[in-house]
Amino acid sequence: MHTAPGSFFTSVALESANAGVLLCIETGAMCEAHKYNERVTHCLCVVREDENTPFTVLSPCGVCQERLRYWGEDVRVGVTTAACALCRCANYSRTTGRAPTRWKRSSVTGNRTNSAVLKTQKRLFTVPQAR
Repeated sequence: MHTAPGSFFTSVALESANAGVLLCIETGAMCEAHKYNERVTHCLCVVREDENTPFTVLSPCGVCQERLRYWGEDVRVGVTTAACALCRCANYSRTTGRAPTRWKRSSVTGNRTNSAVLKTQKRLFTVPQAR
């Protein structure tokens, strides 16, 4: 991660037998940027199988895209391409519109929320009226 003041934050993904407790590679770097109150401007995630294999650029998952939105819609992210060579394929793309559904301000709450999620939450968490 690169921040507006010029800092670089790095992180790793820990492996676990329980997939339910795994965190994305970018999570640690995002937490560091937040801890130091630095605005993230760029995010690039690279992986490789071992020290003898080439690097591959990974696009951020939907959850990480939403986490990156904390710093605004102009955060630039590395995107996976057919030629995933390190740096040469560091295509940067805006986080806006990368996920299948856009998040927007809800007319009901004024918060950033997805209208489909809001409808589901209303249905799941609506308490029936007593008779």
